[in-house]
Amino acid sequence: IKIIASHKIDYLPFDILIEDTLANPHYKDFKYHGLSYNFTYIPNTYVESLLENRIHKKSDSILIFSPDYKNKTIANKLPFNNILGNSLESKQNSLFIKNSNDLTKLYTHSSYKYIHIAAHGIVDYDRVDIIAQYNTRSNYNLYLNDTLIGKDFFNTRALKTDLSVVASCRSGFSLYDYSDGKIGMIRTLYLSGSNAVITTPWRLDDQSSAQILSEFYKRIESGESYSEALWNAKKDFLSNAKDPQLFNPIYWAALSYNGVDSKIEQSKIKNSGIGLVILLVGGMMIYSFFRIKRD
Repeated sequence: IKIIASHKIDYLPFDILIEDTLANPHYKDFKYHGLSYNFTYIPNTYVESLLENRIHKKSDSILIFSPDYKNKTIANKLPFNNILGNSLESKQNSLFIKNSNDLTKLYTHSSYKYIHIAAHGIVDYDRVDIIAQYNTRSNYNLYLNDTLIGKDFFNTRALKTDLSVVASCRSGFSLYDYSDGKIGMIRTLYLSGSNAVITTPWRLDDQSSAQILSEFYKRIESGESYSEALWNAKKDFLSNAKDPQLFNPIYWAALSYNGVDSKIEQSKIKNSGIGLVILLVGGMMIYSFFRIKRD
């Protein structure tokens, strides 16, 4: 189901709306709409048409922002998302960014298969001390080991990708402007060059988000569309959950899919290869039939 909501109603997380009410409810007993329907979000039909008609140069590389926060008291470590980041780095042609020095390796207008971000997200009014320390003007920033990067960073580099995954607390946060709509990381990454963005409207649990995203990447590599893979990864997480508290939506429903849906090029290549094999086998059978008939 595609959600195109207006004004502040698009802050509503449709995934966690329930289908019925219970006398003595527990998270595990609710029937959530997000488990029955695959929700995707788009700001308006104009943006949707722009994203659908945008063509990116093919790329097999992945850009990973995954700081380790070693020897830091300002930010807690994210061990599970660090493991996921290292796993993605080992499987792909990748650029791994942890600090300001790594940022110098990132070129403007580069194309990537995915952009994966697993860093602490900071809303300006939450940590005024950090915002003042780095003198940033962005209302939302990502904290690396030794620096902050905000909307201006992505706007100036114009990174091209089909999918950006921002596994950072409140990465779906935005300010509402009556003329421009929601202004935040989702809009920034659209303008920078992403066709789709996965974010969260609230604080993200490190372990559950890493588990869901690990399954998500496996599914898109096997040929599922991006939104379908995220939806199925959430359901897979709950089907394997042994602790009833994990049915609390804060653990499984935090990640939302924004933008147009698509599949990775590898799946198309795979399907094309299968079609070519079928065509060749069919041609050989027809050739053999006519040769036998002629003889």
